[in-house]
Amino acid sequence: ELNKDFCHYPLANKILACAHREKNTNAEILIFLDSDVFFFNEPKAFADFGDADVILRPVDIKNIGAENSDDPNAVYWESLYKLLGVKNRRTVLTTVSNERIWEYYQGGHIVTLTKNHFCRTWQENFIQVMNAEIIPTQGIAFIEQSVLAATVSQMELNVKKFVKEYNYPLHMENEIKNRNYIVDNFNDWVTVHYHDVFRSKIAHSIIETINQTEKGRRLRDLIHQFNLIQPKAKKGT
Repeated sequence: ELNKDFCHYPLANKILACAHREKNTNAEILIFLDSDVFFFNEPKAFADFGDADVILRPVDIKNIGAENSDDPNAVYWESLYKLLGVKNRRTVLTTVSNERIWEYYQGGHIVTLTKNHFCRTWQENFIQVMNAEIIPTQGIAFIEQSVLAATVSQMELNVKKFVKEYNYPLHMENEIKNRNYIVDNFNDWVTVHYHDVFRSKIAHSIIETINQTEKGRRLRDLIHQFNLIQPKAKKGT
């Protein structure tokens, strides 16, 4: 059992499992994926690092992110940076809301070179943050992902950003303002992060969209096979 000290925080399982695997593998590349992901095409980018250390996708929206030192959320990030010794305030553009914020990445797709010891450093930093009780005002749930980003900043890693076809946010399909992350043809999707979209009000409209091609119909069948979609409400109910 890896998570003995943070049983109250299930998201710690990701960090501890990644660090454990990194320490006990001979593989050159370590990949973590959230479980609510569909694969449409071969994920060739997982092995295409170029001169990068990690491959990540910036967050969809700002949320707890900070645009600058005057941002109300900056207090949390400044505390993280001070504790972890982060020297530079690097920035990213959010993939959906198109806002420039301090470096903040999604934790649903993490691809790293094992030799960097990134996951073990992430674990060490997470433990420090938890012990210091540095918590964003929006809640403890955001610690895992924000410490991931702060670790990237601390280590000053060279980040290759996933292109738009990877870790596509299906639940925000109609909200994308960042033109660089709009996918016009869903057949180009490589990995799709669906969250709870098939339990939402837009589930059936999404099914209608993907039902237009053979690949989409195969996905539709899987969605129904694994009971991912809720029954369509009857009129008057």
